[in-house]
Amino acid sequence: MVTMITGYLLVGVLPKRMALGIYERMVRRRKDHRSSGLERDAIVERMEVLLDGHRSGQDVREFAERFHEGRFEDTWGRWQASHKANWDVRTEVVGLEHVSEILDRGNGVVFWGMSFCGTLYSKIALARAGIELVQLSTSDHGASYPTTVLGNRVVGPMHCHPENRYLRDRIRIPDDGNNSYLKQIGEVLKNQGCIWIAGERSRVKKLVPAELLGHIGQFPVGAPMLALRHNAGLISVHTQRLGGFLIR
Repeated sequence: MVTMITGYLLVGVLPKRMALGIYERMVRRRKDHRSSGLERDAIVERMEVLLDGHRSGQDVREFAERFHEGRFEDTWGRWQASHKANWDVRTEVVGLEHVSEILDRGNGVVFWGMSFCGTLYSKIALARAGIELVQLSTSDHGASYPTTVLGNRVVGPMHCHPENRYLRDRIRIPDDGNNSYLKQIGEVLKNQGCIWIAGERSRVKKLVPAELLGHIGQFPVGAPMLALRHNAGLISVHTQRLGGFLIR
């Protein structure tokens, strides 16, 4: 949390190239830290369970390394996009024709997004493609978990700010169990809007078991149910990382 706040301050005060140099040194130190190695080991262990032998151990470790690096890149991108200069990451949207087809029929679109390799990339890419996106978020979106006062009041808003640059609006799920946000979602989809819903939230009440690669997983079904209820299109979204971090 302290590192995240420090990063926002660095990018806000220092020239871009100097801030990037400091950031890269932070990344290298972080990668060499014991806790970072434990995190990668945990990712590898989880992937090996899900893939059930469909990939070799070396392949899985390479995927885990890419995921870990992608998380740092996503953080840098948020720091960049929090200030005047846009993040100059290169993006390409594949399958945009399906979105156009749904909108041409007069229906809204539910984007069922996954955060693997970063969540900001997808929102930047869709905004560049002309999609006016509304995001469904929890009240503590971006804060640390378990939540703290500092996380909710400082880190959460910092995390949301760069996303807001690429969103038309944000709908928040209140903590008190009030379902008024469902009406807001309905209005967006009724007016041929596009809404982003996370496909991997762990703190939801309704999960449905389904088999994935030979193992039973628990999955939220809010996005498909909302799309069905409002006769909207349902499009799954994921980020594919094609290149490494590059100084420009």
